[in-house]
Amino acid sequence: MTGESVRRIEIPKSSVERIVVERKTYKGTEVGDIRTWYVDDPSSPEWKPTRRGVCFRVELFPDVLAALGEIAPAEDEDNG
Repeated sequence: MTGESVRRIEIPKSSVERIVVERKTYKGTEVGDIRTWYVDDPSSPEWKPTRRGVCFRVELFPDVLAALGEIAPAEDEDNG
């Protein structure tokens, strides 16, 4: 999926993968997109999106954020 990015945040997973969280316009509609991106060759600057991800209308942001909040570990919960 391509489109004009309004806001983009990248979260590194490894040297060859990252999670990209974007708010963008796609076919005239504002959407949120959370997707894994990868690079074939670590020395290459070209990152490519995978099919692994989700795209949703911006109207669903509150529901998506609430769901993530419900499954997020508590601050005092052990991460190990």
